[in-house]
Amino acid sequence: PIPAAPSPRPEPAAAMAESNGAGDAEKAEETASPEWDPWGIPNFTATLQVSLQPFAEVETEWTLEEMVHNLAKRMAKVANKFWETDDRLAVRGNATRGRALVEEFVETVMGPVSGACSDKPWFFKVDYAPALTAAAVHVFKGSKVLARTLLPMVEKIVQE
Repeated sequence: PIPAAPSPRPEPAAAMAESNGAGDAEKAEETASPEWDPWGIPNFTATLQVSLQPFAEVETEWTLEEMVHNLAKRMAKVANKFWETDDRLAVRGNATRGRALVEEFVETVMGPVSGACSDKPWFFKVDYAPALTAAAVHVFKGSKVLARTLLPMVEKIVQE
């Protein structure tokens, strides 16, 4: 007999679901866990891309992917350095101290971005809060300094 023509190749997630017969349970697990991110910060690149998307047409020098990459690289580098080197993360704090540290984190992360992109026409129009919140949650998760500051407060502080 003549072998049948190969079927089109399924998407990786669909192929995994088919191979182990897990379907719905596996999909529910995937949506419950944060999206993996190449910079090591869950949901960071996705939120940054959504924020930059409306301004891709205004940018003449970079594509959307380059915009996301250039900003994410600068932001993630500083965020990860903050996480690795700041001793205040291990010190128990109160809400005021936690707020001050989150504000300093935002200023520190945005410094390199401002230096590289402040001349861009879209720079001051972009809402960086979702990406900064993802980075802040990653950096401060489990730290003692924010033991008394709830996660929604971190988002509010970042937006301010």
